[in-house]
Amino acid sequence: NVQQLGEVLLQRGKLVEAKKNITLWLTKTSGTWIREHWSSALPVLQKLIAEGLAPEFGALLQRRENDSVLRSLGRALTSPKDIAAGDTDDALIAELKQATDQY
Repeated sequence: NVQQLGEVLLQRGKLVEAKKNITLWLTKTSGTWIREHWSSALPVLQKLIAEGLAPEFGALLQRRENDSVLRSLGRALTSPKDIAAGDTDDALIAELKQATDQY
């Protein structure tokens, strides 16, 4: 699947190819899928943060007007330091913020 391929390419430093696959994944996925497969999604999001690509993909997710989970993830990726404790009760966002604090 494109999410796994994107993750492998990202890990191997093939950023151009990885970005294409991750873009496709994030434009086709849903917040429901992210919630159900969080343990698979989080490492990809962490790697995007580590590579400095989080703002780009955060902006992509924020444009997903029909999906509040993805919009929230997009905000967290775009400016994780701006999400204050208690700003959201969403466990996924809190976990993503916690993961971003190490980068």
